[in-house]
Amino acid sequence: GKNIKTVILELNRELHKIIFSQKQVLGVDDFNKSIKGFKIGQKIDANISNITSFGIFLLIQEKNKEPIEGFIHLSEVSWEPISAIPDNFKVSQKIEAVIIGFDEDSRRVLLSIKRLTVNPLEAKLKEYTIDKKIKGEVIKIISAGVLLDLGEGGVGIIKKDKIPPNVSYKEGLMVDAVVSKID
Repeated sequence: GKNIKTVILELNRELHKIIFSQKQVLGVDDFNKSIKGFKIGQKIDANISNITSFGIFLLIQEKNKEPIEGFIHLSEVSWEPISAIPDNFKVSQKIEAVIIGFDEDSRRVLLSIKRLTVNPLEAKLKEYTIDKKIKGEVIKIISAGVLLDLGEGGVGIIKKDKIPPNVSYKEGLMVDAVVSKID
């Protein structure tokens, strides 16, 4: 029942479809005023307004404030690597997310679902120490080096400059390595 200012982005009479945007109406000062009171790490509830191949757009509506757009990038949906937004997300669904940043240029609140839970790799990382000998399977060879599967979602990299000139790797090969850095 509340009136809001919008701009028409697209009008398709044949499909009886009109696409509106509040972002064009919302200036940088208005955006900064709208996000006042929000903090990085704060949990919020918001409604999904659109789902794309690269992420989820949400409408964040706080009391007595203009609604603002939120965005969850595909990489912030799950700790597990995913290539598409899962089917269990639907437009107009209310979801919980955590604020991870603010994009003034796009006038969006950057959000994450996965950061509501503990990173399952945190415990795995504690197993690794500098100079520890490990074994991993080569999963991919990239221009920066060789990627190793360390199990349970852990990935290691042998950087190109650490590979001796007379050594070559191929996918599927088991490799012995020594931990030199943990990121």
